[in-house]
Amino acid sequence: QAYLELADAYYVTDQLDPALRALDLEQRENIDPGQAAFLRGLVLVKKRAYAPALASFDQAKSIDPKLALACDYQIALIYARTGKQAEARDLFQTIAEKDAESDEGRMARQQADTLNARLKTRKSFSGMANVQYQYDSNVILKPDQSAAAQGISGQSDMVAVLALRAEYAPEVQLPYSAKFQYSGYLSSHQKLRTYDMQSHTLAVVPSYRMNENSASLPITFNYTLLDNTRYLQAYALTPTYSFVIGEGQNAQVSILYQKKDFLQAPAFSAENQDATDTGLGLAWSRAIADQRGFLNLRYDLTKENATGANWSYLGNKLGGSMLYPFTEKSRLALGLEADRLDFDNVHTVFGVKRADTTYTASAQMLYALTHAFDGQLQYVWTQNDSNIPVYAYHKSVLSIGVNARF
Repeated sequence: QAYLELADAYYVTDQLDPALRALDLEQRENIDPGQAAFLRGLVLVKKRAYAPALASFDQAKSIDPKLALACDYQIALIYARTGKQAEARDLFQTIAEKDAESDEGRMARQQADTLNARLKTRKSFSGMANVQYQYDSNVILKPDQSAAAQGISGQSDMVAVLALRAEYAPEVQLPYSAKFQYSGYLSSHQKLRTYDMQSHTLAVVPSYRMNENSASLPITFNYTLLDNTRYLQAYALTPTYSFVIGEGQNAQVSILYQKKDFLQAPAFSAENQDATDTGLGLAWSRAIADQRGFLNLRYDLTKENATGANWSYLGNKLGGSMLYPFTEKSRLALGLEADRLDFDNVHTVFGVKRADTTYTASAQMLYALTHAFDGQLQYVWTQNDSNIPVYAYHKSVLSIGVNARF
C-alpha cells in the first residue's frame, strides 16, 4: 500500500518517472489494482502520453466499477485536449446525467455547457479585412550613401493598403482536417503609382492531428502584379510539424520548397531572379498573461538558387515577437528581426560578393473598438546594410487602420 501512496506523492510533486516506477512495484503486490491503474492514467496524462492513459483509465473501470465516473471524466478531458470536442461534450453530458449531484457530475455539466457553446459558435467560414493609411519614408528604397542616389528625391509617399483573408474549414472526421485559404493585398500610392501592388495567394492546408501534436502540408500559389502589370508567380510546399514541449509551450519544424517565376524580362541575364528556394524553419512559442498573449521566436535557413548569377544566396533569419494585453481592450505587439543574406557569386557589375543584413523593428498598438473591430496604430523601421552601397537603405512606415473579423 505504501507504494501506491508514494506514487501519489510523486505525482503531486511532478516527479512522474519515479511515480511510474512506484506503480510498477505496487503492481507486483496487486494490493489495489483499480486505483493503481487510475493513478497511472493521471501520471500518463501529465506526461502527455494520451493513448496509454486512455488504456489505463479503461483498465481501471473494468477492475473497479466504482471508479467509472472518475475515469470517464478523465477520458473526456483527454478528448477535449486532443481535438475531439464533440466526443468530449457527449461524454461529459453522459457523466452529468448519471450522477448530477456528484463532484464529477457538476464539473462535467460545466464542461459540457462550455464545449457545447464553443461548438455552436464554430464557423466553417471566417475572414478578415484590414484597411490602413500609411506614410512610407522610402518607397523606392533610395540608397543611403551612394553616388547613384545623388539627385534622387520624392522617395516618400502616402499609401492606402487593403489586406483581405478568407478561410473555409469544412467539418471532417478527426484526426484529419483541412483548410482552404485566400489572402489578398492591395496598395495604392498617392504619387508613386508605379509602385502600386496587388498580391493574391491561394492555399490548401491538409492536416493530421496526433493528440496535441499535428502535421500539416500547406500548398500555396501566389500571383503578384506591380503597376497593374504581371510581376511574379510562385508555388510553395511547406511540410510542418507542430508539437507541445511543455505547459503553455509549443514548437514547430518546417521544410520549404518554393518555385519563383518573375514575369518581366530582366535587364540582363545575371539579374534574372527566377529561383528555386529550399529551407528549414524552427519556431518556439509560449503563452503569457493567462493565455491572452504570447512570446514567439523563429529561425529560418533558406537557400535560393537563382537563374541569374547576382541573385543566388544563403539566408539566415532570426526573429522574435510578443503580444501583450495591457487591458481587456488594448494589446501591444512588438517584433524584432535580423535577416542575413550571403550571395554566392561575385557581382557582375560591382566586382565583389554581395552581403546584406536587414534589421526590422515594429511596434503595434491594438484597441478593441467592438467584438469584431480593432483600431491599430503601427510603426515599422527597416535598415538594410550592404557591402555594395547601392543596396544599403533605411525606411520608416507609420500607419493607422482598422481590422475587422467576421
